[in-house]
Amino acid sequence: MLECYTAVDVETPNRNNDSICSIGIVRMEYGTPVYQREFLVNPHEHFDGYNIKIHGISPEMVKKAPTFAEIWPEIAPYFDGIMAAHSATFDLGVICKSLALYDLPIPDMPYVCTLMKARRHLPKEECGSHRLNDLCAGLNVPLEHHHNALDDALGCALILEKMIDRFGCDQSDIRTYSFKGVQPTVSPEERAYAIRALWQAMELHKRARVISADYHEALEDWARKNDRFLRDPDVRACHNLVEEVLKRGVIEEHEYSVIMGL
Repeated sequence: MLECYTAVDVETPNRNNDSICSIGIVRMEYGTPVYQREFLVNPHEHFDGYNIKIHGISPEMVKKAPTFAEIWPEIAPYFDGIMAAHSATFDLGVICKSLALYDLPIPDMPYVCTLMKARRHLPKEECGSHRLNDLCAGLNVPLEHHHNALDDALGCALILEKMIDRFGCDQSDIRTYSFKGVQPTVSPEERAYAIRALWQAMELHKRARVISADYHEALEDWARKNDRFLRDPDVRACHNLVEEVLKRGVIEEHEYSVIMGL
């Protein structure tokens, strides 16, 4: 019954998972990919080092890329119908948040999740795990570069075709993604709370330049507890500064002054 659908994969710049730096689209019709396209996207957001290590996309690479709002008119027609993705609620959630941030209409998104379908039909031992790359290897599906958005979208589509051939596809495989709203912006109170907590942690150690074990623990604890406020540019700047200080093990006088000046 699943004759036409669109497989999608997104890569994100940071841990907030509400913006896109790359999206891959594969349109499938009667078992054949008829459209394949990857877009680099400028999210106008900060990049976490962890995310860069995963997908290899840096801020410099997307500096001149279009925004998601600018590519949406081209890809929107492929979202008119059933979607497919691996761990679909993640990808569709990021897409919906990106649409909401640009005040773009959010379409209904019926979808098939290849992760859920694999868990339903395939014993974990058959492919080693239900991760996309392991399923591709176990089902003899080509996957050139894992975490490349287009390669992952195509891998997802070909995994789904293999499972349809073996297990069929019925209405129970199709769900509808319900968007529950975009992450709210940081309130002035939350911003003040985060910066005050960092100020207090640094004041406790005064102007100590070398980061002692206690100082390191205090800064690490602040970074862990306050990363939920990274949408605020001042909190994000403080967070990036703290991560640099933790890497080096020393804090420069100007860095201390910047924080204490806030």
